[in-house]
Amino acid sequence: MRPHSAPAARSLLLLAMVLASVPLAACDLVTSVGTRTWGMATTNQAGTESTSSVTDKSGKVLDVAFDPADADLFNPVTAPAGMPTTLDVAWTGGACDKTTDITITGAGTGLAVAVKITPNGQACDAMGLPRVIRLTLTEPMLPAAVTVSQ
Repeated sequence: MRPHSAPAARSLLLLAMVLASVPLAACDLVTSVGTRTWGMATTNQAGTESTSSVTDKSGKVLDVAFDPADADLFNPVTAPAGMPTTLDVAWTGGACDKTTDITITGAGTGLAVAVKITPNGQACDAMGLPRVIRLTLTEPMLPAAVTVSQ
């Protein structure tokens, strides 16, 4: 029996390396799609800083805009006219918010948006202030497919 030639052995080694890399590439694709986060820091008239962060675990959010000027502040979820892959999500915050953490997860074909507000611990007038984020999504979604909890 004749031993394998060097070129044939190299070809088999190369084939084995290519086949072994296919599952690794697929795993990398899955992990690169995962959680994405956006954030914004603001300072009020009294000089108190607050931060807002949005974490998308659904994979359906491409971008987030904080407090867009033309947003509907008084309905929990709305679709801006002429923007089929965009939704505005509103909630009530306050002047004394230290952090606002928003987590978005998949909920069937829609989204679940959880808003968690941490107050700054200082005396506060407790006046509610409307807040909103604009979500740019991977595909069109009806506002009724999104639930918001606070």
